[in-house]
Amino acid sequence: MNIQKRLDTLLKTSKDYTQPRISIAFATHRISLGNKHDSIAYGNLLKQVKSTLEANYNPGDWEQTFERLEKIKEDNNFWKHLADGLVILACNEQIEIFHLNYQVATIASVGIAFHIQPLLLADKMDNNYYLVDLAKDRMQMYEVSESGLNEIKPPNIKLKFADLYTDVDANTNFNTASYSGGTGVTHGHRERSSEEDKYREKYFRYLDLEFIKLHSETNNKFILAGTNENITEFKKLTQAKFYLEKIIDKPLSSLDNKTIVNEIKLLLKPKAELVLKSINAEIQNAENNQKLLTDFLDIVNAVSNGMVAKIIVKSQKEIVNVQLDELIVHALENNIQVFVVNANVELAYPLVAILHY
Repeated sequence: MNIQKRLDTLLKTSKDYTQPRISIAFATHRISLGNKHDSIAYGNLLKQVKSTLEANYNPGDWEQTFERLEKIKEDNNFWKHLADGLVILACNEQIEIFHLNYQVATIASVGIAFHIQPLLLADKMDNNYYLVDLAKDRMQMYEVSESGLNEIKPPNIKLKFADLYTDVDANTNFNTASYSGGTGVTHGHRERSSEEDKYREKYFRYLDLEFIKLHSETNNKFILAGTNENITEFKKLTQAKFYLEKIIDKPLSSLDNKTIVNEIKLLLKPKAELVLKSINAEIQNAENNQKLLTDFLDIVNAVSNGMVAKIIVKSQKEIVNVQLDELIVHALENNIQVFVVNANVELAYPLVAILHY
């Protein structure tokens, strides 16, 4: 489940506004040498949270939640599996942990609204893709999102040609030697027979049809990885536009996880830059058509009256604006799109609302 869906679920299931909402965010380290530092940093943020809770809330409203947050600090296994950023949102029995593939500003917030700006960065939100490691007779599939890279096995898609056509002994025609030390898909390089080409074409056509179905269900785009030869042959057979033009031109089994994530970031960087450019253009267009609000109170009223289509806000780094957090949550609860841009991005106004009419 991607971040947007998890966030929507959290907001829908934590409606008791008498309970304090705890938000913790900070940059973390993928390498094990930084794990101890990350645990200490988290502990220091917990101290800030506890001080605020003790000063403003009855113990019965937060003690059990805080105990669960403390258990995270003592979980050594948790600190061994980090990405570049960590956001933890907690309220009553609800705790959501977001491992992010980008760094976030340090925040420890307690209030009636979660601080969710780090999860709504405009140049990260569209990073929901499937990554397919494509060989000629099998494939592996991963879900790519703000949280990183997770292998998935869609129940309706055959991961091997041999599973699709059980009457064919694919291993007779395919070079299926595995890579040393890995369990990735096979990428053979020996001379192929015409029969082998025929099998590959059948499998690729099948995969393309299944990917079309999956795209229609999720709207996720696809990143292809593998040898140039296999990806070229696959793209010859498809007319779909949801395959990213740029590829990872090597089997994923030859790369470690960190390298794969970096390859994906490089592929998506131009797209992220385009998103930020289009936001400024959209703001200018809305202003020209008198559909732009920049005053905070005007935006609050417009959200309540159902007039707002989109809110764009400039991040304030390590500053928590409680009223702004409340506005953002209120907007999301009313199915209004919210985009946050980094503090170093040029934006005409720090906060805008684009109106429906």
